[in-house]
Amino acid sequence: VGLEDLRDIDHSAVALVDTFMAAQRGADAPNGTEMLEAMCEELRWSASMSDGTEVEFFPGGKTKKVDVRNCSLYANVLVESRLRESENAVAAVRDGLTSIIPAPVLPLLTGEELERLVCGSPELDVELLKQCTEYDDDLRESDAHIQSFWRVLGSFSNANRQRFLRFVWARSRLPGTKAEFSQRFKIQAPVGEGPRESPDEYLPKAATCFFALSLPRYSSDEVMREKLLYACTECLAMDGDFRLTDSEH
Repeated sequence: VGLEDLRDIDHSAVALVDTFMAAQRGADAPNGTEMLEAMCEELRWSASMSDGTEVEFFPGGKTKKVDVRNCSLYANVLVESRLRESENAVAAVRDGLTSIIPAPVLPLLTGEELERLVCGSPELDVELLKQCTEYDDDLRESDAHIQSFWRVLGSFSNANRQRFLRFVWARSRLPGTKAEFSQRFKIQAPVGEGPRESPDEYLPKAATCFFALSLPRYSSDEVMREKLLYACTECLAMDGDFRLTDSEH
């Protein structure tokens, strides 16, 4: 890593170093030394890190001025300290990552391949979800409203599919394969006379801890789409995991 790597996270530090370098190249020009002296006047042997804390480059550095003779050293120390300030955090991330994927494998993977292995695919595969679904005893995959559910979910944009998954499972990506599912998706019949007798008046309910969806028998794909979209875009908390009252819609 080097100066260009720092440019994306601390533009001001890089700008200072660039200015130093330009000033040094023009030091022999008229007023060149004066320019360097003016730049160094306000500098001390310390720097502010990403969290706002001030770090001394050596004991007492906060009070010692940078002068023209060692401004190049100051620039190098500044860049080095900013590039290395996150070493402990990066090491912790690496330790966590290598507890999942063996360290020797990491150089063999692209960033996209690593993301898919750790996080799953950003594209939600409805067919994969369907293969990992089970139904209540009084439901069948061939039921009209179940077929409607899969048609409607399949017609959603990927963003809305992810919203639906967050609604029912509190996550936005599926595991990569069927074998990686820790639990199966459950579609259940709603509880209570209301959603059974007047299904179009009720919203679906989710139990995220159990990866379960309580799905009324909506009368059409249009109603199914409306209710699912409302639930997965408006119900952003996990407060609906449990039924609070018999009259809850």
